[in-house]
Amino acid sequence: MRAFFDGASMTILVTDRQSYGITHREWTDQGYLKVPGRVARSGVQQYLAKELQLSDRDPNEVVNVYRPPEEVFAEDSLQSYENADVTDGHPPEMVDAETFKQYSRGNTLGPGRPEGEFVVVDMLIKDKAAIDAVEGGKVELSAGYRNEFHHEPGTAPDGTE
Repeated sequence: MRAFFDGASMTILVTDRQSYGITHREWTDQGYLKVPGRVARSGVQQYLAKELQLSDRDPNEVVNVYRPPEEVFAEDSLQSYENADVTDGHPPEMVDAETFKQYSRGNTLGPGRPEGEFVVVDMLIKDKAAIDAVEGGKVELSAGYRNEFHHEPGTAPDGTE
């Protein structure tokens, strides 16, 4: 997925935070919880400069990043969510064969799908503590991914710089 921001071109790990009420829940015979979740969206999103690893400005400066719908909803982007690991919180590194046992709490059950400005993914949460967190009201979901950012100053379709 490509995104545009006011800074140098680079590829980094980012997280996309979305909060909304999880209204649909399905339980498996094994006690796992299946829920849909909004994990990404198109449009302008704000990050702190330190989250984007920008060292040419105050680390707490807010930076607008525009994610065009054609990038967010590109077929390869949506397919990349298939069978991805679900974590509780943001691990400091990507989940892989070496970190799986430490961070994974479940997995996604297919590719992402567009829903308005959002990408929605069905998640199978297998970890009891993570299930309890969702049942207790945890609703902030986040996708962590590597993203190539390009400096292309401009104005988003909604008028945001």
